[in-house]
Amino acid sequence: MVSVDPKTATLTKVGNVILNEIDAQQLSTIDEGNKLYYFIGLNNTSNKPQLVALALETGKVVSSVDLPFDESAFIGVGQTIDFDPNSGVLYLSGVDPVTKMHEVLQYDPKTDKFTTLNEIGDIDVLGGLHAFDPKNKILWLEYGIDVTIDLFGLDVTTGKWKYENISNPMNMESMIYDIETGLMYGIGVIFQAQNHTRLLLTLDSASLQWKVVGQIPGYYIIDANVSALDEKNRKLYAVLEVDQEDGPFQLVTLDMKTATVEDHPTVDYPNGFPWSLEFYND
Repeated sequence: MVSVDPKTATLTKVGNVILNEIDAQQLSTIDEGNKLYYFIGLNNTSNKPQLVALALETGKVVSSVDLPFDESAFIGVGQTIDFDPNSGVLYLSGVDPVTKMHEVLQYDPKTDKFTTLNEIGDIDVLGGLHAFDPKNKILWLEYGIDVTIDLFGLDVTTGKWKYENISNPMNMESMIYDIETGLMYGIGVIFQAQNHTRLLLTLDSASLQWKVVGQIPGYYIIDANVSALDEKNRKLYAVLEVDQEDGPFQLVTLDMKTATVEDHPTVDYPNGFPWSLEFYND
């Protein structure tokens, strides 16, 4: 585990080397109350996916639990993890090795118990978004449907799909919940005949209303769902590539009210920068 300085993109090692590797983007979440960093990683010894908890301040492994998920050739793709700050449980999804369906599970760290909430049979999305809305108790997931990529919202209270096959009109590719506004924030893109425009967006899980906060000029490729949010200081972090041939990737800091780029240090991507990003107010 490493910490990241958003102004310089400097990485600082926290703790020792971990025996699990993350091979897909944003397979992590934080339990701030217990100061734990959770991630899904492939155990290098057993070759099984595991849910691993690290102590945020030391990087020490606190627990590791085998997950009942199948692995494809693209390790970690189709798996997700999100934390519920209200109940203290985790929501995980992945492919069942027998049914080959995507299972959505609830895991309670206090009891070490998995509960199946629902399942869906659609297609993995490389770098697909996922997020949990604790206000409306909706778990957002993204899957491929024939030739489209749609959003799905699971009501974690009932275990039923509240939203199915929801179109993504502005191609939101990252998603994260903001406690101050009660909205989902993310970065999307509008494709036009000769060009494209990156956007900072919000989505209201209750009304399904999309809004554009502002444009983010000068960027095109985004590192999937890798993003983090500083609610107190109203900043959103994401990894974007400068829109030019062989343009560098940058750790971009956005003002959540205006979408203005405040900082954009270059990062060594994909070899020297994390594939998951979380913000922690220590």
